[in-house]
Amino acid sequence: MIRLIRRLTILPRWIIVLLDAITIASSTLLAYFLRFNFQFEEVLEERLIEGIIASLFCGVTAIFITKSYSGIIRFTSLQDLIRVLYSSLLGLVFVISFNIIYFRMSNENLIPYSVVLITFFCSFLFLFYYRLLVKTIFSYYASPYNIKKNVIIYG
Repeated sequence: MIRLIRRLTILPRWIIVLLDAITIASSTLLAYFLRFNFQFEEVLEERLIEGIIASLFCGVTAIFITKSYSGIIRFTSLQDLIRVLYSSLLGLVFVISFNIIYFRMSNENLIPYSVVLITFFCSFLFLFYYRLLVKTIFSYYASPYNIKKNVIIYG
């Protein structure tokens, strides 16, 4: 694993998109559980799967529009923070728009707005922090100070 990290110069974009999608889906799941106080029965009554799919679709669409996956994660900086924030805000606008359209058609919300806001905050923080984590892992294992050399002490 360590050799793979040392040989890997950049993280492929498809892995970044996959990690972003997993982060958005898990943020939505966490938001549902936080909103309904970890009462599993109440969460299931609120159409959890449909909410996760809608949030994931809107979030991944925002990621592709803003191209937040295109930065080199090894060099995460303030610019990436702004790009992730813009992507999260665009995803929030998409989910709210989708929710309004769904409300006009069926007279009920697909996702509660409190879940939408919790998802926005959680996904923004998780997306940026996992990028910082990847940057830290790359810098730790790519550092020349971590390369061990075999030596013999004689005498």
